[in-house]
Amino acid sequence: LIDLIGAPKILWGSVAEYLLSGYVHGEKTLYKNVTSLQPGFFLLANRRYGSISQSQYFSYRPAPVYRNRKSLIQEFDDLIDLAIKRTISYANGRPIVVPLSGGLDSRLVLAKLKQHKYPELYSFTYGLSGNHEAMMGQWVAKKLDVPWRFIRSRTRGLRNLYNTAHRRAYADYADGRQIVPSYVEYEPLSYVVEQEIFPLDSVIVNGQSGDFLFGGHVPATWAKMCSAEIVCDFIVAKHCNHWLTSDLDPTREKIKSALHERLDGFLNSDPSKADPSQLMAFYEGWEAQERQPKAAISNQRLYDFLGFAWTLPFWDSELMSFWSQVPYELK
Repeated sequence: LIDLIGAPKILWGSVAEYLLSGYVHGEKTLYKNVTSLQPGFFLLANRRYGSISQSQYFSYRPAPVYRNRKSLIQEFDDLIDLAIKRTISYANGRPIVVPLSGGLDSRLVLAKLKQHKYPELYSFTYGLSGNHEAMMGQWVAKKLDVPWRFIRSRTRGLRNLYNTAHRRAYADYADGRQIVPSYVEYEPLSYVVEQEIFPLDSVIVNGQSGDFLFGGHVPATWAKMCSAEIVCDFIVAKHCNHWLTSDLDPTREKIKSALHERLDGFLNSDPSKADPSQLMAFYEGWEAQERQPKAAISNQRLYDFLGFAWTLPFWDSELMSFWSQVPYELK
């Protein structure tokens, strides 16, 4: 696309956001007159009239509905089962590989696949020798009787690995001129493919974003005291902090101002009169639109690049609908 339109001008404001967050906010890219299709949007091209329109088909907007805690627990279990069954249907007998971080999310995915008696399961954990996640991953896999491998990080060769043509090709494939490509699993999965540690027709199933979906990213204190200022300050402090140089302070202020405008549109009322649940819903909606797809889910591009199929059970639409209605104190 860049080659087709010629060398576009760089948007230095976008570069500043890219440095602060690891991605450019909104639909902007690093270039002038080049925009990105946002999560939950589609483009409709009318060939007859030569027009293009953009529409939003999905947004995550929590609206708590107060119900019995016991019934919510049962419904959650039922919906997890449905999401796992969809993954099983998609895998269609191919081996399933679960990256085990030692946390609750990946553990739940593996436990449910085991509960549903999937025939060919594998798991792995990566990192430095003796790290806590590896020890926990090994313990979980042993408890569930699932084959597990530890992929030890080869720290001495990282500079050479980063300078390879393969790594550069991955960056070109994954960055979209808007995000820093995810390298969290690049080294271990490149080794997995190189050594054929797992069958190459495997489906990778991880617990990505479960902590977000289940409410783990919302500060508990907000249930008692929250304001538009607190929420916008929190987003800037937490998600726009990769570089703390004062040269980028004006960009931080612009992001904060844009967040206030976005919050005004979200509430469609005076922000000073908003209750905590509305403000928390705004924050979770912002994360589902910005941080999660651009900083977390972008790792799935690595699976695509390496030729692995994948699913994301915790981004199942019914699960998201369910959690959007769970009261914050129960999350």
